[in-house]
Amino acid sequence: MIHAAGIKDVRYCEEHPEEAYKVNSIGTRNVAQACNSVSAKMIYISTDWVFAGDSGNYLENDTPKPTSVYGKTKLLGERLAAEILSNLAICRSGGIYGRCSPLLSWINNELDQGNEVECFTNIFNSPTFVVNLAEHINSIIELDLRGVFHIVGKQRANRYEFFNTYAKTFGYREELIKKTTYNKRNTKFLLHDSSLSIKFTSSILGGNFNSIEEGFLRMKSQGGVA
Repeated sequence: MIHAAGIKDVRYCEEHPEEAYKVNSIGTRNVAQACNSVSAKMIYISTDWVFAGDSGNYLENDTPKPTSVYGKTKLLGERLAAEILSNLAICRSGGIYGRCSPLLSWINNELDQGNEVECFTNIFNSPTFVVNLAEHINSIIELDLRGVFHIVGKQRANRYEFFNTYAKTFGYREELIKKTTYNKRNTKFLLHDSSLSIKFTSSILGGNFNSIEEGFLRMKSQGGVA
């Protein structure tokens, strides 16, 4: 059973903490109980937001310290599921993108129109091509693995690097991608550096973790933004 449901809108969770708790935490516990009742394996898709986001390159065994309602409710979901199930794989990911990504649809439209786009250079994560994420989840299922895994792209990057690579890969003018930095007014719904280390996970699953360029090239071969 792959449990990917939840409230993922960070701002919405901050504004509706009780609903976020019911869905992300209690909802995950309910799924775990259902899996336990039929002796099923559970794959829980968690998030890089379980960490504080102040240093980055977090290891699978680093102590989570979420600062947002979203991160706190996802972490509680991890712990509630672990209390119920032994056959549990927690797959933390972040910066997920693909053909149906609203973020890429937006940047594609902006670049189509020749608009300049300002991009943060001091906000980092580990962009993850959704197909590559699915491939690694499939490997965890096939190998019947248990525990905590970080399934993200192999490249720590800021938003400028991410969008600049998109422009370069899809033939847009790279000069439209402009550098900027965040200030304190922007920090409420951002983590400074939520990048995840894949050192442990890749030692088990192998080295086929996509860089941003590799992910975009794979996406391009599938037709680009849908």
